[in-house]
Amino acid sequence: MEVFVLLLLVCTGLTAAQYCSSNKIACADKNKCIVPDVICDDDADCDDASDEEEELCRGWVNARCPVKSVLCTRNGEESCVEIPEYCTISNPPCDGDFDKRICSMLEGGRLLQLSNFEPGGNLMRAEKLAGELRKVIPSTISHERCPTMYTLVGDSCVSLSIVSSMTWSEAQVFCDLLDGDLMTFHRDAKSFAAITQHLQTIGLDKSFWIGGSLVNASAGWTWIDGSPMVMGTPFWAIERSVNYEVESAKIRIGYRQRPSELTRDHCASLSFEFSFYITDEDCLDTKSPLCVSRTKPTP
Repeated sequence: MEVFVLLLLVCTGLTAAQYCSSNKIACADKNKCIVPDVICDDDADCDDASDEEEELCRGWVNARCPVKSVLCTRNGEESCVEIPEYCTISNPPCDGDFDKRICSMLEGGRLLQLSNFEPGGNLMRAEKLAGELRKVIPSTISHERCPTMYTLVGDSCVSLSIVSSMTWSEAQVFCDLLDGDLMTFHRDAKSFAAITQHLQTIGLDKSFWIGGSLVNASAGWTWIDGSPMVMGTPFWAIERSVNYEVESAKIRIGYRQRPSELTRDHCASLSFEFSFYITDEDCLDTKSPLCVSRTKPTP
C-alpha cells in the first residue's frame, strides 16, 4: 500500500513535501518543511538554503516593523502584522509596499525564487492550485481515524481522489488497490445525505463514480454487490426538460428524473452539475473515483 501511495503522488506531481501541515512551508527542493518563523533569520534551515534566498529576504525583512512582521494599512490606520497574516487579511486587505509575490509563494506552500511569481506566470497559477489542493486534503484523502488515502464522512472512511480521473471500470480497480470499493448507498439515505452535503460544503467541482450500474434491462440498476439500486427520490437527480411543439409554437418545460428511460449510459455517478445527486453516465467517461474503505474508522 505504501508503494502504491508513493507512485500515486509521483504520477500526479505531488511530493510528500507538498503535504506540509498548514503552519509550514516546503523548501524549494521539496525535501523539508519549515515554519515561516525561521525564514530569513541568517541561518539556513533548508538544505538548499532557499529560506535565506537574497531576493526573498529583501522583501521579508523590513525596517519599520519587528522581525517577521510587516506594515499593514487598513481603513487609514497602520499596524505591524505577521507576514502570513498580512497575506490573508481581507475586508479590506492590507495595503502597503510589501512584495505580493511573497504572498503567492506562501499560498503555494513552497519556497521559490520570487522571479517565478511574476503576475500571470503559469508557475504562480500552478502553485496556487497546489495551495488549493492542500486545503482540501483533510476533507478528501486524510483523517487520523481512517487508513491512508481516506477521510471520515459520517460513519465511513471514504476516498475522494480528486487528482485522479478514470473510467468507471478503472475506478473499481483503483478502489480495490486502496483496499476499498466504489461507494454504495443501498437504502441508506442518511449516508447518501452525508456524502452529498460533504461534497457541497468543501466546494468541489468534480463528478464522482459510485458503485452502481445497469448490466441489463431485466436486472435493472444494481450496486456492485448485485443488490438493486433504489430509484427516484432522494437519490437520483431531477433534470429540466424543454419540449417545443411545432404546430402550436409552444414551449413546454417539465421535469424528469434520472436515469433516462432509453439510456445508453449504464454507470452511476454523483454529478457536480446536479448537486451530487445520482445520474446515469457513459461508462467510458472519465471521473474521479469515490471509494469507501473496507476498514471501519478507528474509535
